[in-house]
Amino acid sequence: MSFDDEITHFALQDTEATLQSTDRQQGLMREENANLKHDTNVLINVISSARTHGRWDVRIFESHYFRPRVEIGVSTHGHNPAPSRAPSP
Repeated sequence: MSFDDEITHFALQDTEATLQSTDRQQGLMREENANLKHDTNVLINVISSARTHGRWDVRIFESHYFRPRVEIGVSTHGHNPAPSRAPSP
């Protein structure tokens, strides 16, 4: 194999590795986008229900409707957060 062929071979391997990495990232981004669309639709339904019935149904926030991903900070200012459970002795 000539020097030029070796360079071409390594460049091709590098390009293939980059393409595989890009494909993985694209798959993760598509999944995240689908999750965000789902969560947005759930929130729209909650808001529509609140407008229709005149009250908020917060049980939806405790249900399986929201797909767990990244924990986001939620302010509990003015609210009493649920006490954490102590481990059993």
